[in-house]
Amino acid sequence: SWTPLNATSALLHIVAAATGAIGVGTPLCLDPTYLDASVQYAASVMRAMAAASRVPSWCRWLVAPWLKEVRELKGRIRGMEALVGGVMRARRENGEEAEDLLQWTVDGAARFGLDAEWKVVRAYLGFVFAAVHSTTVVATNVLFNLAAMPPEVTAELRDEMAAALKRHPGGGGGVVTFDALQDMPKLDSFMKETLRLYPLQFANFQRKVLKPFSLSTGQLIPASTVIEVPTMAVSLDASRFPHPHRFDPWRFWRLRTAPGADPTGHQFATVAADGTNFGWGRHACPGRWFAANEIKMVVVAVLGGWDVGMPEEEGGKEGEREREWEGRRWRNWEYGNFVSFACMPPFELFFFFFRKGGWLNGWMVGCAQCFPVPTRELLFRKIET
Repeated sequence: SWTPLNATSALLHIVAAATGAIGVGTPLCLDPTYLDASVQYAASVMRAMAAASRVPSWCRWLVAPWLKEVRELKGRIRGMEALVGGVMRARRENGEEAEDLLQWTVDGAARFGLDAEWKVVRAYLGFVFAAVHSTTVVATNVLFNLAAMPPEVTAELRDEMAAALKRHPGGGGGVVTFDALQDMPKLDSFMKETLRLYPLQFANFQRKVLKPFSLSTGQLIPASTVIEVPTMAVSLDASRFPHPHRFDPWRFWRLRTAPGADPTGHQFATVAADGTNFGWGRHACPGRWFAANEIKMVVVAVLGGWDVGMPEEEGGKEGEREREWEGRRWRNWEYGNFVSFACMPPFELFFFFFRKGGWLNGWMVGCAQCFPVPTRELLFRKIET
């Protein structure tokens, strides 16, 4: 029988734990209090920003600190300062130097003007804010698409994963090596195609013009104009991507393996003129390779032990399709504000997970915790092999 589990809620805590393993190491990255704080921090920041923005600018400095949302955020920051600061103090007392982001931040504190413990913690919180929710949204979209795929696509991904794990063994214990993750080009293509059709934002590079300037075409951009790059429009450009509304899981794999193609190009984390989801040039997201590996590990864990499916009784009730194949997967929430538009997986969803024997069994079990938005659940079913 199928067992329910909410994908977003589970992935939030999985990604928070994986991010924390790189950020502060064990055992703190597995501490329930730390995980909850990591998951809730970004939401608290956004709520506080929204509440403060409703206060007139002339009195914001006085009123904002007393807002409920701002006080909630300050409480979460104090909680993180106690947890992460405790790790920093323990390491100093014991003369320990770990290989994680927190230690790297401490080592470079003087260079970046982080002359107090709380400043180091605030810098670390910036990493948490950037890493947890964005990676979770992309990973959720990948699972939604996996659930909608025909069995042969899942089988091909499993074959690639099994071959890569065999070529690059991790020494047992379910360890997946970096080399194994890099040896999964079809999975990488699946993820990149997911990001092409389901980006975090339909437009990015949002900037407010401070001084008028002219483009190379001679067009004048006046001050106070908000400008951005139409990322989604580029992704749906038929001159760049044949059949752009169709989800083609091996689209970028074919581009990478074509005669004369750069084998390092067209990767999930690659930035290019037709792929700006991670930014461009010197301001491209520095954590995109880390996020790619996190998502790959999630998919390896899921497909290594579970079949994933969409509930048939709900699949046909998603309304008019915007993309050719979307009748088989959950539609995303699509909303916008005065700056940009976003494309988010709906939180109230069911998945079907089907238990089967294989590597990394049970990695997802027990990871589903509540996320502070209305949620439904995924479904699991064990298979004894």
